[in-house]
Amino acid sequence: MKKLLLLVALLAFSTMLNADSSTPSHNCVKPKPYDLAEDLEELDNYKASVVKFKECIQAFVDEQNNAIHNHEKAANSAIKEWNYFTKYN
Repeated sequence: MKKLLLLVALLAFSTMLNADSSTPSHNCVKPKPYDLAEDLEELDNYKASVVKFKECIQAFVDEQNNAIHNHEKAANSAIKEWNYFTKYN
């Protein structure tokens, strides 16, 4: 019985998560290709923009991974609460 109720709770929780249909997206600016005929300053600027783009993407990924961790903690907490409730009530 407890397993069935847990399954129902998990399904309800996953449905709530799916209700948020917006998918996060980064707002990082991709470097513009440079002209090989241009001077070295242009190449240096391009390299700097590539580094900046990489750092921005990494920050976005880190932020999303942190959000995943927080969601997992919330889900596990809800499961523990449910299990405690069903055990003692």
